[in-house]
Amino acid sequence: MSDRHDLPSPIIKTTYGLSPLWILPILALGLAAWLVFQSINEAGQRIQILFSDAQGLEAGRTIIRYQGLEIGKVRNITLADDLDGIYVDANIYPEATQLLTSGTQFWLVKPRASITGISGLETLVSGNYIALQPGDGEPRLTFTARDEPPTDMAEKAGTTVKLRHRPSLTQCRIAALLPQNSRGRGL
Repeated sequence: MSDRHDLPSPIIKTTYGLSPLWILPILALGLAAWLVFQSINEAGQRIQILFSDAQGLEAGRTIIRYQGLEIGKVRNITLADDLDGIYVDANIYPEATQLLTSGTQFWLVKPRASITGISGLETLVSGNYIALQPGDGEPRLTFTARDEPPTDMAEKAGTTVKLRHRPSLTQCRIAALLPQNSRGRGL
């Protein structure tokens, strides 16, 4: 049998530096940090809107529009502490945060029929959405929604026609209002 003292002693080398195996986890961590930064940066401004009820609102699906352009999305819907309303937490995209002032008004657009007309029919296809009308004032992050659209909206949107009634007319012929064809008859 050989003696243990005859064996050569091992040479121990210590290496300093990064193993090539660590490159992939470090790249993954860097990518994850960049994605978190982008997500926070693109999330926009968080606001809170108080509604009287949550009918037609869905977290994650209801959008906020200004002049037909999507400028935000509802993130969370909670009941108010006093049970007198619903708080809607929403993110407004960074390019629209200048619209958030003390004079800004929000309301829920849904199909409505009244004696003055029918509005919100586009929501039958796309779903209800929250509309915004900017106003003047200081920047603000909490708002109270209106139950109805502002009355001055009709004056800004398109042509307004006022019909007046003459007391001397007993009957109004609709055919007289229609364009005439080449034979003199209404279309």
